[in-house]
Amino acid sequence: MDSDTLPGDNPIEDLTRPSTPVISDSMPTDSKPIRDEQYFFDDGDCVFLVGDHLFKLHKTILSRDPDSAFSGMFSLPTENGLEPITLTGDTVSQFRELCWALYALPTEIQAQNNPNTQIERLVAVANMSHKYSLASFEFWAIDIILIHCKSSRDYLKICHPTVLESIYQAATAAECRVLQDLVEEKWLLRLKSRKLQLRHALDFAEAHGMQNFLAMAYFQQARDMKSCALKLNTGSEVADYSSLNLTEAQLHRLLAGYCSLTLYWQMFKETTLPSCDSAFHESAVRDIAVCDPEDPLNVLEGFNRTREKCETDSGCSCRKNYIDKLISNFSVAKHFGL
Repeated sequence: MDSDTLPGDNPIEDLTRPSTPVISDSMPTDSKPIRDEQYFFDDGDCVFLVGDHLFKLHKTILSRDPDSAFSGMFSLPTENGLEPITLTGDTVSQFRELCWALYALPTEIQAQNNPNTQIERLVAVANMSHKYSLASFEFWAIDIILIHCKSSRDYLKICHPTVLESIYQAATAAECRVLQDLVEEKWLLRLKSRKLQLRHALDFAEAHGMQNFLAMAYFQQARDMKSCALKLNTGSEVADYSSLNLTEAQLHRLLAGYCSLTLYWQMFKETTLPSCDSAFHESAVRDIAVCDPEDPLNVLEGFNRTREKCETDSGCSCRKNYIDKLISNFSVAKHFGL
């Protein structure tokens, strides 16, 4: 390293720093790193220390991707060619999954198309490949995950919520909008059926800037507010929202959006259109009634039903044009302050 170069200036060194030799006869046996049972090859030409495990691998395998971060690691100066390179931020199991992908046989790769494949392994491969700039492996893992999520297996419908999170994060890192959208869609369906906790979904979405998902999650819950409504037969006079387990800010956003959408539709019904030049204007406004949606909060349904009635009037189009403008400008997110 040049004397003018400070630690941390090299992005490769942020991922890994050469460690001093850690195996010594004078050290207690229980403090020695452990050779990994699966990925410590006698003919390997590079050694990595992950946690308390040593992995002895092959530079050619790790450097196959043109932009592989491992290639940069091998260019760092070391006192000994096989001096262990310490990898930071990885668990032993995560690094094993990456090694599995790097060394997998063709039959193992083909087996990932089977319905019972381990999606969690593929997610780990995608995440680790992204971290170490192994684009080919990352995109392969994402593609296989997407295939399983779109298949009749419908993995996203049954997987643990933490797996939903990890798949979304992997898709985000790989910039796979299709997989992101699919995760959001399935997550919303599971929230709608009350199989997953709203609070958990909102917390994750807030942390990851998922604005559209947040808006739809709040909207779905707002349409299901009857589940929190007062129950007169029990003597209750106040709606109970404690079962939602939301933060004060989240509950405020939910109730504010519910109120905003309700008032918005009411104001639309009461709005009188200004006169236009058409001789049919008065009769059109009088004859074309506002069509309430089945759900008072489903404003777009109300707009579309009202617009369909406007189509029958060929003499005056001002109401239809007015509704078209409202539809194009309508945003559920705005009503929930997002």
